[in-house]
Amino acid sequence: NEQLTFNNLYKPYPNILQKRSEKLTQLNDALEAYSIGNYEKAYIKFAEINPKSDTVLFYKGLCAISLEKYDEALTDFNQIETEKSAFKNQLYWYQALIFLQKGQKENVKINLQKIDPKSKNYDLARQLADQLSD
Repeated sequence: NEQLTFNNLYKPYPNILQKRSEKLTQLNDALEAYSIGNYEKAYIKFAEINPKSDTVLFYKGLCAISLEKYDEALTDFNQIETEKSAFKNQLYWYQALIFLQKGQKENVKINLQKIDPKSKNYDLARQLADQLSD
């Protein structure tokens, strides 16, 4: 039975946003860099966007994870009003993975428990929670 670790659980979240208008050029540039895996460039581009929407903070946080800037990712995620966010379950999942990487098991469990049973990552979240309880 393979151990569930940060390295085999972490997968970059897909770019789910499509180009909408030229006004969003800055966001489009950042998302384009993110989509091709250029997380350094994307991180810088997301950091330049103001004001910071949930979308900007979420993808900037994901870039930070890919760059192993875990505290920066948590800072970005903590600025998102989680309960109202479209990214709510993904936020809990990625925060749990950061805490797993940092060896903070209690924080991992707290975040995993918040994931909605209808969420895409729910089954993996349950498996990870079970593994941590062993």
